[in-house]
Formats: sequence, structure tokens, C-alpha cells
Amino acid sequence: MIELAPDNADLRERVIWVINEFVGAWRKYQYLEKRTGISARKWQNVCNRVQQPSIEMIAALAEERPYFLAWMVTGRSTTIIQVDPTKEGWMNKVVQQRIVKPSAQA
Repeated sequence: MIELAPDNADLRERVIWVINEFVGAWRKYQYLEKRTGISARKWQNVCNRVQQPSIEMIAALAEERPYFLAWMVTGRSTTIIQVDPTKEGWMNKVVQQRIVKPSAQA
């Protein structure tokens, strides 16, 4: 299990956690560059806390780990469902999910 940094209220710390969960340690920056097209140096700068993650980095991580997106961005899990508002029926999917009892979601 990967531990969170003490200040997990910080967006960068959550992004670093997702990077470590997704990639691990061996050649992670080169791997991220190959998978995302974002330079290894930029990934390294984020992980070394030299720069903040870009929206492109967050989007790339969300492609790989969509279930962490809300938490990564806001610091809390707000929903277990993600929808594409360009697809027909998205509102029904949200309404159905909201009707489910919270105990059934656990």
C-alpha cells in the first residue's frame, strides 16, 4: 500500500500519490513520458515538488486511473459514478445512482 504524504490536502501531493500508484518506482518518468507525451523532466519536477502539476498531467492520469479523478482534484471522493454529458441518457444514469441508498454503494 502506498502511503499518502502528510499534507494530502495539497493537489500536488495527491497527484504524486496517483503517479506512484500507477507507475511505481522503476523508470517512472520515462514511462510516463512514453504513455502521455509529457516530458519526463516535467513529471520529475512535479514528483520532486519543483512545480505544480499541469491540467494536461491531471487529464493524463485521469485517463489511466479515472476512479481517482474526483479525489485527485478535490481531495475527497464525491461520487462513484462518472458520466459523459455528451452522451444521451447521462442524466438518467446520475439520477439512478443518486436514488441508490448510501449503504448499498459501500
